[in-house]
Amino acid sequence: MHFYPSQNKYNWIYFFTFLCLITGCGNNLRIEGYFPEPLVNKIPLKAGLILNDSYKNYKHDEIIPQQSSWSIDLGEANTQMIMNVLNGTFDEVRLIDSLPLDPLDYDLDIVLTPYLDKFEFEAPITGNNRYAEAWIQYVINLNDSNGVEITKWIISGYGKHEIGRTNKNLSMNNAVIVAMREVGATFATSINQQPDFISWLDKQNAL
Repeated sequence: MHFYPSQNKYNWIYFFTFLCLITGCGNNLRIEGYFPEPLVNKIPLKAGLILNDSYKNYKHDEIIPQQSSWSIDLGEANTQMIMNVLNGTFDEVRLIDSLPLDPLDYDLDIVLTPYLDKFEFEAPITGNNRYAEAWIQYVINLNDSNGVEITKWIISGYGKHEIGRTNKNLSMNNAVIVAMREVGATFATSINQQPDFISWLDKQNAL
């Protein structure tokens, strides 16, 4: 007798996908929450912000064998989070399309481009697991006004929320919001200790 474990695995995934389609066992979730502006001393810089389509429309699709399928839309929350964080961190924040700068934006000091690099989650189910968990990692590119790279800053966040009396979608939403808030808090409170940024800022102050 011959066994083909890899093929069996794929057959199971295909079957489960089909089953979800006909039984409606999928979870469609759009992340929604509040992201307060950080209470920090603002950095006296004018910042440009580039939001690529991949960032604004980020969606994570995953099938969890023997559970369900998930489609998690983080796009709108991504935009709200980074806008609020930067508005609380810099004197001025302006949305721009791309680098090099348009002549109307020559007064900008720095340009930031965020990317959602990695997203993982643990779906809450009945039994011993009573929590929804989310791990999220962003890469934030910082460039000067001429497009020269200052740094690529990797920031990660983790969120966890107990199911309690809420449904699993709400628990997952809350876990993701906690993870995103952690990313925002790290950016706002740590940028003045980010080595590459501090080195660049010192050079600007010396001019």
